[in-house]
This record gives sequence, structure tokens and C-alpha cells, in this order.
Amino acid sequence: MGGYDDLQLAENVFQIRFKGNAYTSKEKAADYTLLRSAELAKENGFGYFIITERDSWNKIYKHQEPDKSETSGSVRVMNKNSATYKETTVTERGSSLTFLKPRTENTIVCFKERPDSLGSFYDVNFIIPQLKSKYGITSQE
Repeated sequence: MGGYDDLQLAENVFQIRFKGNAYTSKEKAADYTLLRSAELAKENGFGYFIITERDSWNKIYKHQEPDKSETSGSVRVMNKNSATYKETTVTERGSSLTFLKPRTENTIVCFKERPDSLGSFYDVNFIIPQLKSKYGITSQE
């Protein structure tokens, strides 16, 4: 399970969150958040964006498997009126599993024209095909 959600904070400001699953690397989570940022900017008629806030962390999930016990026994008949019973129980401790699920978040400010003095910016027409190619995502346009 995983995916993204986004929230429009102003006409040209968006917050994008991505939730990866236990098989998602931190790098892939960051790239998917960047890809969704670019797609969202483009969907809203913008050609460029800057990231004003960026955050990433891992959500930790723990799972404890239950213990397993198996009992076996044998009966030995001594005579018609007596018998002995011997029992053995073996218990195997359940394993403990820890899963890390990456979470990333970007807040972006979008621009229709290339920003001049804001430092680092992303061009949606460049970044979208780059990231889709990196992950083998086929374009649906």
C-alpha cells in the first residue's frame, strides 16, 4: 500500500505527500514526490516550480509472529492394568519483523514563466520525462 495526496494551499502553491510501502526505497519515494510535484504543476498550467519545503522520514511498523508449540507423546503399556505416558513439547519463538515505510513531502510554488532570481527551479517539461524514464513509467498523455 502507498500512494500520494496533494493539497492546494494557494493559487500557485501545493503540498504533495508520498507514502511508500516496505519495498520502496527512500530515493524512489523522493523521486515520486518530485514527479508528482511536476505533474501537479503542469496539470494546473504551470511550467516551472521551486520546492520551498521538503521533508522525509520513515514510518516504522513492527509485527510479532506468535509462538508455535508442538506436543508429541507416546504410551508404553506395562501390563493390562498399567501404562506410562511420556510427552514432549517443543516451542518455537515467533519472529519479530520491522518494516520501514518512507514518507516524503514537498511544498512547491509554481510559475508560468521561468523564474529569474529564485535559484534552483524545476522545468516540468524536463523533469517529468526524466523521472518517468528512470522508473519505466509509460506516459499516459
